[in-house]
Amino acid sequence: MREEDFIEFRILNALRKGEPIKRFALKEFGITDRAARMAIQTLQFAGYPIINMQDGSGYKLAESEAELNAYKMQERTRAEMIMEKIESMRIAE
Repeated sequence: MREEDFIEFRILNALRKGEPIKRFALKEFGITDRAARMAIQTLQFAGYPIINMQDGSGYKLAESEAELNAYKMQERTRAEMIMEKIESMRIAE
């Protein structure tokens, strides 16, 4: 088993306990913040409904379709803002 697989397994098991996990708590897994975010992203791409509503509660598994849809809307809005920002950037002439 790759170390990344083991980290993902541990994070997923922790999330399945039902309590949100804050980013700083992920350091208890002995990994960097970046590695934790990458592991969560990998799990999300694998279809696990791991959400973070940016309200300070942390990462958790969505408990309902409505909660997952709210997260999707949050991320869509964020992506649109990023696209608008990068499209407006120019090199000064």
